[in-house]
Amino acid sequence: MNPLAEPFILGISSGGTFGALLSISLGLAFFGQQVFAFAGALAVIFLVFALGKRNGTIEPSALLLTGVMIGAFFSALIMLMMTYIDSSFRTALFWLLGNLSLADNSYVIFVLPVTILIALVLTLLSNKFNILSLGDDTACHLGVESAKLRITAYLLSSILVGTIVSVSGIIGFVGLLVPHLCRMVFGFDNRIIIPASFFVGAVFLMMADNVARVIISPAELPVGVITAFLGAPLFVYLLKSKFGKKYWV
Repeated sequence: MNPLAEPFILGISSGGTFGALLSISLGLAFFGQQVFAFAGALAVIFLVFALGKRNGTIEPSALLLTGVMIGAFFSALIMLMMTYIDSSFRTALFWLLGNLSLADNSYVIFVLPVTILIALVLTLLSNKFNILSLGDDTACHLGVESAKLRITAYLLSSILVGTIVSVSGIIGFVGLLVPHLCRMVFGFDNRIIIPASFFVGAVFLMMADNVARVIISPAELPVGVITAFLGAPLFVYLLKSKFGKKYWV
């Protein structure tokens, strides 16, 4: 029910990145990076979930503001870590902005099964998300356990984001831009929006990566820079639109 919420803005990506960088600084292997990235994303989820409550219930505006502040805190921790690590590791700054140039087929073995499984589960739950969008009271009358469904969605999101961030770094605003584009084209039925967002998001990211590779060729921009250039104006638009005003007032 909050059109401004996405993993990057809610701080989940920053938490996953902090965990991944911490594992790299400890000299852990790729699997260790995934575990730490997932743990960082999950920690942010619990913090946002706990601090975003007012009078025992989660409010969209409080959730969003809490996520932004926690994301900023973890971003500060990341910069602090970058200050004290070995200079050779500072190339990770490029990775922090989102980078697909280090993609390797071996990563697919870890990322693809998690992505497919979670995409399938979220798609199967999509009709319940439709009911939840009508409000907690209506959802309860229709047999949907709102609290349980929210926790399930947050946990699945943290697993997915933690896994992907451990490979690609932070690529912000894809989770904000793509679902809204899908809603403009396909309507508001989550049974269509959720699977469509996975496919459209993949295509959008590949297009953004191609732009990042050629715009200042032979050098290459981090793909996160391109997605931020596109996503940030959309965030401002949503913030100023009737949807944004509804959730910030």
